[in-house]
Order: sequence, then structure tokens, then C-alpha cells
Amino acid sequence: MTPLEYAIRGAALPLNGFDTFDEVKTRFPESSFTQLSLYGEVFAIPVSMGVPVMFYRSDILADLGLSVPETWDDLMSMVPVFEHNKMQVGVLFDFQTFIFQNEARWWKDDGMRPAFDETATLDAFEKLCNYFTNNSLPIQFNGMTRMKMGEMPIFIGPYTTYNTIVVSAPEISGLWSFAEVPGVKRIDADGNEYVDHTVAATSSGIIMPKTARDRELSWDFIDWYTSKDPQVDFCNEMVALLGPSAKQAVANMEAFDSLPWSAKERAVLKNAFNNSKEIEVYPGDYIVARYYNFAFNAAYNEQKDPSDSLLEYVSLINSELSRKRREFNLMVAEEWDAVKEFTGLDSYYDTTEGKKSWLNYAKENGIEDYREWMEDNGLSAENYAEWARLTKAGEITQSYKDWLASD
Repeated sequence: MTPLEYAIRGAALPLNGFDTFDEVKTRFPESSFTQLSLYGEVFAIPVSMGVPVMFYRSDILADLGLSVPETWDDLMSMVPVFEHNKMQVGVLFDFQTFIFQNEARWWKDDGMRPAFDETATLDAFEKLCNYFTNNSLPIQFNGMTRMKMGEMPIFIGPYTTYNTIVVSAPEISGLWSFAEVPGVKRIDADGNEYVDHTVAATSSGIIMPKTARDRELSWDFIDWYTSKDPQVDFCNEMVALLGPSAKQAVANMEAFDSLPWSAKERAVLKNAFNNSKEIEVYPGDYIVARYYNFAFNAAYNEQKDPSDSLLEYVSLINSELSRKRREFNLMVAEEWDAVKEFTGLDSYYDTTEGKKSWLNYAKENGIEDYREWMEDNGLSAENYAEWARLTKAGEITQSYKDWLASD
């Protein structure tokens, strides 16, 4: 189970209330807390963090007169050259990275709905699917083995794959390296061109169980365990015992700087960490990956339109997200539509740029049970849907609030 799965079941305590939390937080990339937090509360301190990188055979690229690709277009332009030489490129079906690089979003309504029906998100999905279908890229592959055999000069995988290659492919030592995942070209505020190498990262962390008998002492342990020296000592002992294959994916950046990476390797990984973002985790999020994989398989195996395939699953995803949120007594999308229209609030949780959120509204007005508050004010998902239908048909012009008052 993830930290958030413990948290929504009331089994993990929020940690951002401890005195030294802000100091502890500075040890890690900001993005590493995304999957360990829910609606403003942090339920775990990062221990490990993973990012994808691009592994490549430098000797094969040199023989073919190719350079390490910076962008996806660069990489795809190499595919015909590789195919001519009976080689392939290995690309992860990493929809999340394409979401970020396409400046799209994964969620809307603060995790109540996926944003899979938005143009930018559909464009990202279609672009990724087209890379696979137009270039006949393999869906599954053993990157390490095929790179060792010279069949796959470039593949993308978790940076911890480094450990496997070091141990399993000593015969190509010195003939391979890794670089940042390809990106997309952009123009900055000064008009200068750069490549956006944003990647989707994942983090895991240490929680404090709700049953902790001495919470201050438990926090002291978490503080100590995630600090630089214990992390470095543990990592170095693992490498001393098992060799380079035991390098750990630490989240503490000071500890990472002390690990035995070469200057070039460290620079690539630090850039990847700094360019990383994480997708928020919400109740029911497991269903999202299941259905976008179904949509991809339909596009890849049955030549269906990628956007149409993804859109087919939006309503099913919404249903499961609502079912899961009800299980944990959280407001669902259909209820939020009514609440938002009635109150004029901007968001359920998001407070950026002065937005007014429901969670703050509920706190300020002493609302403990939102369903009881909805019932007291006559709100429901059903009557909101009816109001929306009548408004769309032009049969009424009243606001939702006025319509309820006149009913």
C-alpha cells in the first residue's frame, strides 16, 4: 500500500504539523512530496525517488554517425537508420511524461475527474500513441539484454536500470552511458530556444502510523533517518557489500551528492530530478492507468483513433473515482458541481492565485459534514443536473441558488 492508501483509511498521521517539518522538507526535490500528500496534508517523508533516463550505446551511435538525441523528433528520426541495421528503439509508454511535456494536466476538479477529455491531454496521448504505431516501436522489451546484444542502441527506463547493466553487461563497460529523456523545444521569456526535458517521477516515503505511542519520538526518528548521514552510510554500506549494483535511489539530494556517481552521471541525474514532476495521487487513481492502457492497446493493436479510444473510458473512470470517494466520505464530482455553482467557489482544494476553495470555506463556516450541509441547503447532484438541463434548454434563466429558493 502507498502512504496515501494508509492516509485515506486513517492509518497514517499528517506530518506537516511538526516543528521541524519545514527544515526537513528542504532536503528533497519539491516534486517528491506530490504523491505523499493529499489536500494540503503531507503523510510521508520521501526516502526514495525514481526518474526515467535514456540509456544508449555510444559505440553504436558513433559507428552509425548519430548523436545522442535531445528531442523526441531527433529520436524518431533515428528509427529508420536503426531499422535498416536491424535494430530498434525502446520507449516506455510513459503517458505522464508526455502530459507534462505537452503542458497538459492529468486531473481536474482536484482529483474528482481525469482531464482526459481536454484537448491538450488528448494531444499528448495521440502524440505518444503515434510514436509507437508510426514507428512500430515494441511495447515490451528487455532493454538491458537487447542493448548488451547490440539490438537496441537506445532505450528509456528507470535510472536504477544502471545497477542491472553494470552487473549483467560487463562486456560493454565503457561503451554505454545515459542522458536525459528526450524533450520538446520551447521558447523562454527572453525569446531563447531550449529543450523541455520534464519527466514524470515517482516517490516512496516513510509514514507515521496513527497508533504511534510517542509521536514526537517517532518524528525524531523520521527526521534522523531521512537526513544526509544515515542515508549516505546505508547507501555506502550497500555498495561495499554488493558492489555498484546496489546504488540506492535516494530522495535526499545532499545524500545523493555524496554517492559514487561520476561527475557526468551526477549532472544528468540532478538535471532529471530538477526537471521532474509527479502526478498527484487520489482515491481511485488505480483505475486511470488501467483504462488509459486499454485505450493505448486499442490504438496500437486495432488501429483505433487514440483520442476516441481514450474518450470512451472517461465515463467509466469517473464512475469508479466517485465510487471510491464515497467509500471514504469524500465529495464526489457530481456533488461538487452543485456545491461550486451554489457557492461560487473556484476549487475544492486549490488555493493558488487567490482561488477560493471548499475546504477553506467549510473550515471558516464550521461545516463538518458536507452532505448534511448540502441537505440543509437543498443541494443534490440530481437537482443540479435537472437545473443544468433546464438552463441548457433555455427553459430557465435563474441561477442554481435562486432556482432552489423558488422551487
